[in-house]
Amino acid sequence: MEHGVESKVLDGLVAMLKKKDPEKLGLLCGARYVPEKEGAGLLEIDFFDRMFTITVPGFMVCEGPSKEAVPHLRALFLYHLATADGAVEEKRWVALSELPGGAFYNAAYQGYSGNRIVKAFQNDMQSLKRAARRAGGTPEPIGDLSFRFQALPRVPLCLVYWQGDEEFSPSAKVLFDGSASRYLPTDLCAFLGSTLTELLIKEAGV
Repeated sequence: MEHGVESKVLDGLVAMLKKKDPEKLGLLCGARYVPEKEGAGLLEIDFFDRMFTITVPGFMVCEGPSKEAVPHLRALFLYHLATADGAVEEKRWVALSELPGGAFYNAAYQGYSGNRIVKAFQNDMQSLKRAARRAGGTPEPIGDLSFRFQALPRVPLCLVYWQGDEEFSPSAKVLFDGSASRYLPTDLCAFLGSTLTELLIKEAGV
């Protein structure tokens, strides 16, 4: 998307969000609304254990109280606020290809998420386990190793790793709860998987 077109889309999202009750917006996506004065306040929301604030009514995004977030993160939060409908977690892990339009992104997504994790960790389960815990993951009973991560308050991800054997190569996937499309467009769900991959590699120092 060209920058000018993207700016117009984001401006449209802001105009739409300004018409919404900010407290309700917070409830729908799991953010905390902190009123400061009449018609103004802050939405506080966690993103992979980092706290971000979103101003109301301007809908500018900062990491912590004052550091302005990079543009792609502002886009993520605006789309999240516009999409979130408060759906309950389905507790059913699905691949990106199972989300609306996900088949279009799936091959590229697997390349920069699961395949990249396999290449980085090379079946070193202990290193992957340490990195997952440092990144805030909690164990899940899937595959040879799996961890759940809270990307956004109501958007969990799951990393699943299979070590492989003489017949099959090792593989990994970053999965989503079945409710993910109720909180973000599919391309931004893919961005979450990419972000988790980067975080794991950074935590492992590989």
